[in-house]
Amino acid sequence: MASASLNSHEDIDRFALLQRIICGRMPELDGLRAIAIITVVWHNATAGRYTGGDLAKVVDMISNSGWLGVQLFFVLSGFLITGILLDQKGTAHQWRNFYARRTLRIFPLYYAALITAFILLPALGFLPPVSAELREYQSWYWLFLMNWIAPVEHSQMYFGHFWSLAVEEQFYLLWPLAVIFCRPKTLLYLCGAMIISAPLIRLGLVLFDAKFALKAAYTFTPARWDALAGGALVAIALRDRMLSQRLLLLVQPTVYLTLLYIVIFVVLNRNFAPIEGPRLFLNESIAMLLFAATLTLSIDATNSKVISWQNFLRTAPLRSIGKYSYAIYVFQLPLIYLSGPYWLRSLEALRIVLPPSISTTLFAVAVFFCAYAAAFVSWHLLESPFLQLKRRFSDSRIQEAHVASN
Repeated sequence: MASASLNSHEDIDRFALLQRIICGRMPELDGLRAIAIITVVWHNATAGRYTGGDLAKVVDMISNSGWLGVQLFFVLSGFLITGILLDQKGTAHQWRNFYARRTLRIFPLYYAALITAFILLPALGFLPPVSAELREYQSWYWLFLMNWIAPVEHSQMYFGHFWSLAVEEQFYLLWPLAVIFCRPKTLLYLCGAMIISAPLIRLGLVLFDAKFALKAAYTFTPARWDALAGGALVAIALRDRMLSQRLLLLVQPTVYLTLLYIVIFVVLNRNFAPIEGPRLFLNESIAMLLFAATLTLSIDATNSKVISWQNFLRTAPLRSIGKYSYAIYVFQLPLIYLSGPYWLRSLEALRIVLPPSISTTLFAVAVFFCAYAAAFVSWHLLESPFLQLKRRFSDSRIQEAHVASN
């Protein structure tokens, strides 16, 4: 009897510690953001460019799996946004505060990029090769809807990566309604429905038109909302004592099983593509499970088995990269398309001593550091002044450190 009481007390203490963690600043999430953005930049800068022997094929296969970085971003967004909404639930002006803070975080840099590309540069006479095509579809960019035209748009150069920002903005538009008006149990059912329906939607798109589905099943919001719902489910479960206990018991087996699935899949198929036919419609769901479990382990300070992993995520370089990850994401693809031809020509003379795989890797490194530098400037000159205004849209019950984490 005394043992049962002691275990119950330990569970309560563990749950209380978990609440302090998720309601405060979580530096581990910056580390996860850093991993996500590094993966995305490497993919966009190198995918399909590694040629040569078996080693180059392996590296290229890993590079082609860079889409996993976006999936990790989606899981993080679902977790953070749902946590913020749950913690604000019942406070004054919760709706206004949420949308004001999201606007101040996302809009300044996003619209600065569009204004520069569609208004300022054309006015100065600088027109990129695909500028006319970009202007033809620009209304979709201004309205955060370009993910819906990605399968039919002829060119996605420069701002093709904005499809993922469109998915997140559409999620931000609708999900607060569910969190504010639904009970946590209902939200869990809704998350489950989204997690189950997304792979079925992807399968339906593949069966409808496999070529169309290569992009549609990758960019359409209902086909990607399982990752957002997976993060949201973690946020909901961690705020309930019984559900958090069950979740913490499942996360490590989930990490091991999903990694085993990925390894076996790669060995059999020589890739881990997000969607490439009917048999691949579950890959994004597997990645979601892996990242939702990894996210949970990363912030669980009660688990002594993952301390080394958590310490790694808290390292200064990763936290710095994670801090600027949004701006790095915005800048990286334009930098790749603008600098790629010049970089490759400048390295042509070095190909005698540098194999193509090395020059490709150097290009990715150069793009990343240029994007980081641009993001650093953007943070201090553009983003930070707007972020200071977020304090006007806070409730005293919500810790500023928690909301600032996203």
